[in-house]
Amino acid sequence: KMEDRRLRGAARIIDGIRGQIIRGALCPGAAIPSHLSLAKRYGISTVAVQNGLNALSSQGFVEARPRVGTFVAKNPPHLNDYALVFCSDPALAPPASGRSWTRYHVALTNEALRLQKETGKRILHFHGIDEHADSEDRVRLESYVESQRVAGIIFTTAPFLLRGSPILTQPGIPRVAVSSAPEPGVDMLVVNYDFTLWYAKALDFLAGQGRRRVATLGLSSATGHHLMMEACLRRLLPERGMLTKSRW
Repeated sequence: KMEDRRLRGAARIIDGIRGQIIRGALCPGAAIPSHLSLAKRYGISTVAVQNGLNALSSQGFVEARPRVGTFVAKNPPHLNDYALVFCSDPALAPPASGRSWTRYHVALTNEALRLQKETGKRILHFHGIDEHADSEDRVRLESYVESQRVAGIIFTTAPFLLRGSPILTQPGIPRVAVSSAPEPGVDMLVVNYDFTLWYAKALDFLAGQGRRRVATLGLSSATGHHLMMEACLRRLLPERGMLTKSRW
């Protein structure tokens, strides 16, 4: 029972201090009240206070200075750390994951590393974030989101596989997605790529190989993207003397 009380007390410290930091009541570099003061304020033991501050330190919200005190971190995660989310995983071969690691993913990873070096912001990479709710990186990302340890989330593809997850529903976190359409019910900025140009380039390549009969493969039927793709192809194929059929 004593251990349970300590855990509950530590949780109160974590929620209370973290909430003040996120609201701006405690700014970066500000001193955290003493252990005794916090113990009296929250009606808990100094041991529970220390446990709570240890957890906040491990999350990056505070930092202890020996013989001086505890202070809000200069770069707390809710202002400095961003999540870059990939549905693919470079550690898995395409046959195992079903989603290959492409040059697009490599380019985004390299750009993130460059920005991190130039700006001092941390860009945390999360791989294999898909419909499997028990994957290691998805569990880790949900933990970061629920403890408000990210300043924003960048999705490298449409995040429709995450519907209902805190990754999409947790309030107060800015989100951006590289996608052809917004995600219903989610306040998110969409960076819309020009898929018409992509298809045109693909068809030009096939036409250059003397191909005329074209079939398509996709994994996006759940988003309605396939309807836009079909409309686009119906326009682009005749211009190149090419054809397709619905069953293809």
